[in-house]
Amino acid sequence: MFSFVTILLSAALFAAIIFILAGNFRFSKKATGIFMFLAVALGVPLYGAGYAYLSPDNLPLAVLRTCFSVCGMFLGRSDALLVADTPVYETPILAAGLWFACTCALCATASAAITTVGAKAMKRIRVLMARRGELSIIYGVNEDSVSLGQQIMERRGNSVVFVDKSVSSSLMNTISSTRAVLRTDASALSCDGAFLKSVGVRPGPRKISVYAVDWNPANNISFAGLCMKGMEQAQLKPEQTALILNGSESSVGSKFQALGEKYGFGSVTVFNDASVAARMLIRSYPPYKTLRFREDGSAAEDFDALIIGFGRVGQAVLAELVKNGQFQGSTFHAAVFSRDMDSISGYYHTGYETLLANYDIELRAADARSRQMYDYLRAHAHTLKYAVICCGSEKVNEEIEEDLSRHLRAIHCSAQVYQCTYSGLRHLNPATLDTEMKDIYRLNLIRDSRLDAMAMELNHMYCSNPDSTASEDWAGCDYFSRMSSRASADFMPAMLYAVGKTEQEVVENGLNLTPEQRQVLGMTEHLRWCAFHYVMGYRPMPPETFEERAAEYLRQKQETGASQVRITKNAAEREHACLIPWDELDELSRRENEITGKNLDYKEMDIQNVLAIEKLLRKCRGNGWS
Repeated sequence: MFSFVTILLSAALFAAIIFILAGNFRFSKKATGIFMFLAVALGVPLYGAGYAYLSPDNLPLAVLRTCFSVCGMFLGRSDALLVADTPVYETPILAAGLWFACTCALCATASAAITTVGAKAMKRIRVLMARRGELSIIYGVNEDSVSLGQQIMERRGNSVVFVDKSVSSSLMNTISSTRAVLRTDASALSCDGAFLKSVGVRPGPRKISVYAVDWNPANNISFAGLCMKGMEQAQLKPEQTALILNGSESSVGSKFQALGEKYGFGSVTVFNDASVAARMLIRSYPPYKTLRFREDGSAAEDFDALIIGFGRVGQAVLAELVKNGQFQGSTFHAAVFSRDMDSISGYYHTGYETLLANYDIELRAADARSRQMYDYLRAHAHTLKYAVICCGSEKVNEEIEEDLSRHLRAIHCSAQVYQCTYSGLRHLNPATLDTEMKDIYRLNLIRDSRLDAMAMELNHMYCSNPDSTASEDWAGCDYFSRMSSRASADFMPAMLYAVGKTEQEVVENGLNLTPEQRQVLGMTEHLRWCAFHYVMGYRPMPPETFEERAAEYLRQKQETGASQVRITKNAAEREHACLIPWDELDELSRRENEITGKNLDYKEMDIQNVLAIEKLLRKCRGNGWS
């Protein structure tokens, strides 16, 4: 019986060692450090005591033999028998401790040996381990995606499988060190049933996330389509799945999101590097913190921004500033300088015609180092709040920032200057004179589960359906509406800041807005909502279109008793009747209610969006804004 228990425990210990070495990178790295510490902490005193007993008159020899034996443990050799006749070995606990030290030393060095000698076996073990916990399939192996995979694996219980047709040796070694799985075979590239089965994908509670993050957006769309087909054939439920796709157009999201009878991913997020860089800029240095607010929540000054460079990043920065720079009591103004403006802004003038028509945005064909630019700075010295440099070249950015910052100090302008590029953010803090650097490829920017949870609850409140849950309402929500809910949830910190409240205060004591604050924040919410829609290419609905949709609503209602027509929103043509000033919302509500017999109040809906902050924060407590 004793021998059987010994064999059983030895096998269990060996299996545990193998899985520790092959498992989660952060845990295995920590375990290796612990093994090394225990080996030295136990080996030095135990061997030292033994050799001191054997050589009582030769201290240098005892020290050298101790060091030699401790080092030998890390080479897989044990000298325990050399001290077998000493009191150290005669005491069972101390003898066991010495052999335990040898085992710890072996564990600390076994990882490299196993990786070299048993690579195939280790890969099988890792594939086996990838069949448990939340699974992330990352398509496209590059520096950014490997960094993303490392961030995912730092979260407990996550498994990562990388997929690509070819991988450089350096990135292959990096992936191996993270204990993730790399697949380059045809089965993985086509995401077929055999691949999904090999990584434990099957119907059930397990969550599967697909990150299509190759540097070529077309490849990402192709792989996402293959994954969707494979998961449908494997009969996965949409709520099990999520897609995070690096693509050039956000409209791609509608193609892959499950909706109604259409199969797709339960959650879809589309991003591109320019949009992520702009989003990090707004998150790190929010526009609302550049303004002063009155007690009623209205802005006490205008928001004036300067953007230098109008490539992809510059355009994304302008869009984020428009969406996040609207406050009741404040006027938005932005000036964009680019020496090749006339040759690169053609699409912007046509694709964003309503945005340019509704906001005070100047697109100037002038270099940031030109006289026109510095004349503009002198004219706006007392109003400029925000300056962003995104010329594409880090060297040019730094040259412009050095001159611009020096000039702003000379004319006593308090505006902060930020560099925003695909590689990250750079900001010289004037208070500390330290340069702040931020890498943009962060998991919480690319896939913000906190924001999704807030948006889901916000959408649930908007739907006002007591017979459905938040997740059920979210499943029936189209991709554009999800984006709108996310944008609303993302703006909530600005609302709190405007009335001088913190998240913790609201959770503990409630929102407690005065009637004036309710009204003002409702007006700010309407400004934010309009800005989001203008950035997304919407325009005000013409009166004749409103009448046509009202007539179609009544026709369907008369024929079937119900109508699917939403009178105020024409998604196909990107028109919305609510893109009007706040004071005109009452008349719109009255007109629509006369047609539908409902009791809509668009002003009150904006106010309720603000009041929802208290409920959202309490429901999503612990998932606060970063």
